[in-house]
Amino acid sequence: MGDFTRDAENVIQRAKEEARYRCNPYVNDVDILLALIRHAEPPIFNLLNRNAINYNKVCQEVGEHYDQDVPHCEAPWNFAAQSVLNNAREMASGNCCEIKHLFAGLLKTNGRATEILYNLGFRFSPEDFLYQLSIIDCKQQIRAHIRWMIRRDMPEVLAIEAASFEFPWLEDDFINCLRQRNSIGMVAEHDEKIVGFMNYELAKNRIHVLNFAVDPKMRRCGVGAQMIQKLISKLSTQRRTHLLLEVRETNLTAQLFFHECGLRAISILKNYYEDAQEDAYLMQYHCLSEESKEFQPINRIARLVG
Repeated sequence: MGDFTRDAENVIQRAKEEARYRCNPYVNDVDILLALIRHAEPPIFNLLNRNAINYNKVCQEVGEHYDQDVPHCEAPWNFAAQSVLNNAREMASGNCCEIKHLFAGLLKTNGRATEILYNLGFRFSPEDFLYQLSIIDCKQQIRAHIRWMIRRDMPEVLAIEAASFEFPWLEDDFINCLRQRNSIGMVAEHDEKIVGFMNYELAKNRIHVLNFAVDPKMRRCGVGAQMIQKLISKLSTQRRTHLLLEVRETNLTAQLFFHECGLRAISILKNYYEDAQEDAYLMQYHCLSEESKEFQPINRIARLVG
């Protein structure tokens, strides 16, 4: 974060002074928080929303615990908030030039606004906050080239595998898998670097994913979604009608990702992973005809999981 960590409290103080001068003498860090949330850019909004925090929740917390002993202003501050924040950014030194820096600066001051967020379950440090935003905001969607896996890809594939799993496959596991009939390996390539891979087998009426990973540095860039779409494009209502894969019960991130790609949990496999005696969710994407889509049965497990 550079100079920001040393300058954060000064930035917030400047914002308060500007707001008090232009709007209301009672402006404090709680009002700054409300204004920042109200004018939050999409990445900040999404990060707050993931943590079940929104403007109304913060207002409710303020009303329940802070209204009686801390005067603060209402509509006038909120209506003028954008220009006040813009002026504060212009006056700020260092790298504090965006709403996200003001928000992280507010976290650094450890005032009542920080306490409110903490009470609501938002417990990021300024550094963690900006890091999470960098994952959401700075990662652009890239277009990956998906091709067959070949032997010289193995070092990069093994590096991604080791970085992705607690119990990774070894090189022999990949080689043995690829030697099996109807077993296929593919890699996703971007800028001449391997950024993801998948191993799957083609059965008579399904595609079964055996291994699937994306380089941690390239996640949330659309690589995994493109690989899943590649598999889905191989399905048809006449031949292979569904895509299957297993996900560890504790791997919530993967469950949510595959759910976003259209897969649904259809069963629980008890003690599927012998390395940790852990259950797995069996997830499925079913290629339906237009007529069948109108009559999908209710799946109790999928409803509970996804």
